[in-house]
Amino acid sequence: MPQDHSNEIYDYASEIEVPNDARDKLATVVARRFNDAVRWQSQERVGGVPLRMVLRQCYDQYHGILSPTEQKIIDDIGVDAHVNLSAMKAGVVQSYLAESLIQAGQLPWTIQPTPVPDLSDSGELMVAQSVQQSVEQGFRGDLRSLVYSLKSEAARKELEHAQDIADNMMKLITDQCAEGGWNRAMFGFINNFCVYPYAVLAGPIPTRRVRMQWSGETLRPKYETFYEFKSISPWDFWWSPDSPDTQRGTGIFIRQRWTRQQLLDAAKMTSYIGENIIKVLDDANRNDFRYHWISNNPEQTDSQVLSWRDNDTTIDILIHWGYFSGRELTKYGIPGLEDDEFYNAMVTMCGRHIIQVLVEKNPTLNRRPVFTASFYTTQDRIPGESIPQRLRDVERCYETCLRYLISNAYYGSAPITEADYQRVSKYMSDEDIGRIIPGSMYFSDPELGNATPAFKYYSLPNNMAAFQNALIYFMDLADRVTNIPAALHGTAQGSGANRTFRGAAMLQSNAVKAIQSAVFNIDEFVYKPLGELLYNYNMVYSKDQTVKGDCKIMARGVTALLQKETDRQNSYEILQMVASAGQQLAALPNGAKIVQWALKNVFENMGVPKELLKDEGMQGQNQAGQGIPGSIPGQGGQGGQEAGQPGQGGQPDMGGQVPGGENGQAGA
Repeated sequence: MPQDHSNEIYDYASEIEVPNDARDKLATVVARRFNDAVRWQSQERVGGVPLRMVLRQCYDQYHGILSPTEQKIIDDIGVDAHVNLSAMKAGVVQSYLAESLIQAGQLPWTIQPTPVPDLSDSGELMVAQSVQQSVEQGFRGDLRSLVYSLKSEAARKELEHAQDIADNMMKLITDQCAEGGWNRAMFGFINNFCVYPYAVLAGPIPTRRVRMQWSGETLRPKYETFYEFKSISPWDFWWSPDSPDTQRGTGIFIRQRWTRQQLLDAAKMTSYIGENIIKVLDDANRNDFRYHWISNNPEQTDSQVLSWRDNDTTIDILIHWGYFSGRELTKYGIPGLEDDEFYNAMVTMCGRHIIQVLVEKNPTLNRRPVFTASFYTTQDRIPGESIPQRLRDVERCYETCLRYLISNAYYGSAPITEADYQRVSKYMSDEDIGRIIPGSMYFSDPELGNATPAFKYYSLPNNMAAFQNALIYFMDLADRVTNIPAALHGTAQGSGANRTFRGAAMLQSNAVKAIQSAVFNIDEFVYKPLGELLYNYNMVYSKDQTVKGDCKIMARGVTALLQKETDRQNSYEILQMVASAGQQLAALPNGAKIVQWALKNVFENMGVPKELLKDEGMQGQNQAGQGIPGSIPGQGGQGGQEAGQPGQGGQPDMGGQVPGGENGQAGA
């Protein structure tokens, strides 16, 4: 069906009005970059359609809002029936992702040491000491086998200690995500991921805010720095034309809306430029001040300006992560910058004023905490394709067939009657003329020389079966173009074994595989870099030394959740095999140890704390070796205190690098 977009152009770029008379040079640079990003978003095409128009189409399809072209079709057919395939398909995927990623109660990461760790220097020293002691005591065996055995034992102990460190880090990250609103952010991200060409997740963003904390016997407000996670609406996100993703390119932009109270709270922090915030508040008292100077967001209705002083009105805040030269940033009080070097900075702008400038100098943390993913991704582009985009033409064809079916059913619901008015009118009342009432008798005068009846009845052709087949065809086509089959809805397909419980479970499993590629996009472009950034923050700033060590830690995504379930199932199968072996297993030299290992493996996968699974012998060894990896049994833990321990020294202050921090940042 050809589409005419001439009446559907939604040009929101014209509504964006960044003041040109910025009072400082950095504000002018940010305003110019933002204008370029706005123009690019109105020009960049996705599937031949301007991106901003695609956003509007996806929003309208998901919420059942008809375009002018669709409304004209409805007017021509005379039936306004609507079945929202986009909401149906997006809804089932949202439910699946929410259940898998949020309601499962687990984070999409597993932190593990490297599978084959290198032996630490202290571990090698202890192995050498053990070999020397054995030789002095008269060891006459294979010296190479002894060294290999001692090194294997030391590496195993270091790996166990590294796993404890990884577990401690995971507990810390879990607590940080709970405090930072991870679940709330993920609900918004999943919804946008299924509806729009891209979804945006911001975090971890170090934030300083007043929170209520229990102190002694009183609940008191206290400033606290924590890592915050947010879902950013696609309507509030822009990027420079040279940005293939959020990390590369000149910069990205996010629009937020703050109340007067939020501005006043920010003015109290030295990380914000207090005098510029006061200027913004003064400007807001003018009658011609524009509170919403950036484009409209249909998901967030613009609040009506009633009383700015009563805190019931919001103002647009523009946050820009981008590259700036040291010459541009030096005037904002950030030391140690070279004029000719470029730095990845976060600049916050309100109206005509810059109210915050932050620069992260640590190379491990020098990453923009904003990540995007698409349901159907594209190479080196932020926008991909969404479910409503894939469904747009199929949904319009489906609804057109549905309306014609209803129209045909309406015309076929009763016969069309032809009557000789002159012969029947005098026997009918004015109310009866034009109506045929079942069970009624109508009189008519005879027509001389003609036996034609006074009433003739006509039945229109019934094409409902053909329209029903067309509806089934387009519904099946919707399954195919989206890779979201009907089995994911719980709809039985086929016959015979497919309708049994096991067959239905197999169909459901195959249906889930169809969206695994989309889940992989979240893994690769959101969870992996976000988890690495949060891990690096903890390695640099956390005061808990039990989460730090020499082990290398890997961040994994949603596949880790599936791997955990696989490991749990494997442990159950091993236990069943051990139980069925019975006497044959007991006859083996290490049969008792195998049974103990199988039970321990099952209990660990069930979440039983590891300290409860340690036997007395192991505890004795840990005490002898002071619980330090690399200690060799019988050596009393000599030198083991160095193995796998984090380096000492002062920890860097979070202020100066943390948005909302209090030290070393751009201030008034």
